[in-house]
Amino acid sequence: MHKMNNKRLDLNLLTVLDAVARRGSVSDAARELHLSQPAVSHALGRLRNLTKDRLFVRSGNRLVPTSRTLAMINPVRSLLQQAAVMLAPEQFDPQASKRSFRIAASDYPLLSIVPGFSARLRREAPGVKLALQPANPENLADLSAGNLDASFWTGGPPGEGWSLTPLLDETLIGVCGPDHPFAGGQEIGIETWVAQSHAIVAYGSMSHNPINRALAALGISEQITLISPSYSGAMAALAPARLIMALPRRLLPIAKTFRLAAFPLPVEIPSFPYGLLRHRRTLEDPGLDWLTNLLVTHVQQEIW
Repeated sequence: MHKMNNKRLDLNLLTVLDAVARRGSVSDAARELHLSQPAVSHALGRLRNLTKDRLFVRSGNRLVPTSRTLAMINPVRSLLQQAAVMLAPEQFDPQASKRSFRIAASDYPLLSIVPGFSARLRREAPGVKLALQPANPENLADLSAGNLDASFWTGGPPGEGWSLTPLLDETLIGVCGPDHPFAGGQEIGIETWVAQSHAIVAYGSMSHNPINRALAALGISEQITLISPSYSGAMAALAPARLIMALPRRLLPIAKTFRLAAFPLPVEIPSFPYGLLRHRRTLEDPGLDWLTNLLVTHVQQEIW
């Protein structure tokens, strides 16, 4: 049996074979495929050369398939259907999807955004899972390598090759335990504030903390007693250790569960943006696009 050279075969030739077999006419097949008759005839010539078979013979005014074509046509049609499915644009059906989205998150979004968003996600995509991972200095490398789908992110994009979807702008307020002198909520001077023992939250480098950046611009620094990787851990320590800290305002409801009191900061701290960071190669991922859009909608409707 003659062995076909698969390296010279392309799907366009098989598409022509299928059309001619169904239509029984080169001209009719050409119209269906939006090709010229010479182009269809040329494709048939290439197939005849590959298969060493005439493929079609004339019977009256129609072309009828040879036995070789009849043996090939069903596998050819199956192959064309598989190729159409494989090459079709990816679709995402939230009601049917079982996808797991891997997202890095500090406890700020875990406390302020994720609870309500998880409930919304369960309603709109009951089979979808949020696989949350801790925020850490390796997140960018994991996003680049495809080990993460996205990361909650503070500040601007880290450089080229990244896409940052804005979610909200956050501001800071001071908090302390109920027995601290600042618990009355009165205005305090910057010298008095700096002299207190502070807790801060930092992920990796402290330079990411907006308080440190603002104080550095003024040429001063606070007395740091506790560096915590989480706001919840820092808040739990404030009252027992008589510490103070600057807290994102959207976490004030959580602070109240620790019986913390709020007070105005003596320095102006610029608001800082918060968003969802993705690698640019994921921008054609319909599932991740859907999740990002749902997150934006949730934040706009429920968090702002």
